[in-house]
Amino acid sequence: MRKYFILSVFAILLIACNKDENINLKTETDVTSLDFSNAIETKTFNIVSNTSWAIEKNGDWFTVSTESGSKDAAIDVTVAENINTAPRSAKLIIRSEGYPDIEIGVNQSKGFETAGLYVLSEGGYGNGNADLIYYDLKTDETRSFAEVNAKSLGDVGNDLALYGSKLYCVVSGSDSYPGYVEVINPETGVSQKQIPISVAHGLPRNIAFYENKAYVTTYGNKVVRIDTASLETDGSVALSGTYPEGICPYDGKLYVCNSGQGSGTTISIIDITDVNNFTETETITVPKNPVSITATASGDIYFSTNVIWSDGTPSNLHLLNPETKQIARTFNCRASKIALSGDFLYAVDFDWNNYSDHVNKINLQTKAITNIDTGEDDFDSFYMVYNISANPLNGDIYLTDMGNRVLVLDKNDNPTFNFSVNAPYGSKVVPIIK
Repeated sequence: MRKYFILSVFAILLIACNKDENINLKTETDVTSLDFSNAIETKTFNIVSNTSWAIEKNGDWFTVSTESGSKDAAIDVTVAENINTAPRSAKLIIRSEGYPDIEIGVNQSKGFETAGLYVLSEGGYGNGNADLIYYDLKTDETRSFAEVNAKSLGDVGNDLALYGSKLYCVVSGSDSYPGYVEVINPETGVSQKQIPISVAHGLPRNIAFYENKAYVTTYGNKVVRIDTASLETDGSVALSGTYPEGICPYDGKLYVCNSGQGSGTTISIIDITDVNNFTETETITVPKNPVSITATASGDIYFSTNVIWSDGTPSNLHLLNPETKQIARTFNCRASKIALSGDFLYAVDFDWNNYSDHVNKINLQTKAITNIDTGEDDFDSFYMVYNISANPLNGDIYLTDMGNRVLVLDKNDNPTFNFSVNAPYGSKVVPIIK
């Protein structure tokens, strides 16, 4: 009886006949490998055989669904996520007694890495010296928005966010300078478009995104909507509160902090499930001066209240239940600015009473608070903490100061390095991951 052993890998047809017929195993095409992205992924090839066979592999980062058999089989090859910054390769070897080994290369692309950091600085109000720089982590070189675009960024760089393939920079403006949203190619730093925010809407402050729309809070007590395809404003909604700052989406709604510049006591809720019915639906009463807000994947909403200068009430952190519309917890820790990073929330504030920095880490599961020693004395010229940002890839934390420094902490909260930028008051750090 003739034995046959055929391996088919997508477009690959490998045919083996009885060795007594003096026909060797051969390939019909040059495709001899399985190529994977850096993510968890599965690909399938087929073995066609009426003789026993076995699969050997020389890598521990992938699995095969079946390692041996004596008949036809579909073999799933599944790779683990590659978090390394280099590609990796291994081999599958199919063996059958009396036949030449068949080797299939298993190749996986490198994992993502943080290539560089965009740092937005407010500059001094009315001075027109807001700045955006890109810091290349491999070369330690920087390039500024002004250098690339031959124009200044404007006045008060307030917020920065990456959405899709574009970087959105919110420049608040002042009495002397207009406010707008600058849309930038993150690969090159070249401005793609400047979206003006009309004087009637007021100075733009913070930005959030939901289903191909950008939402910008403005000091005209509004939220302005921008279509991220056309890069045109296509709607706005008036708020019942004043001087809105932080904004975040959750479950088809926008939550907006109405700071009142210290006197505000509400968070506005805007329904954004219907683009034709863009309205404030309700407000939640909260402690004075809400400024920064974020939502976790599990549905918790955290917001901070900034210091109230009139009576010295310090900043604080609060947990809001979006179902009950009630504050579930107040943490009694200083928190003027906040940022999410994995299973933790970070909060920072500077205490002007005793000139001390506060950097707190909150465990989202246990709600335990840990104070972080940033080790600032080990670094040059880090001057009064101002804001905080997080890296979703590796857990790095970026602290900016009221000078022109950025301090980088790793996921274990250990300071690793710092660098300088061109303007004071760093408002946001956005990592570029590729």
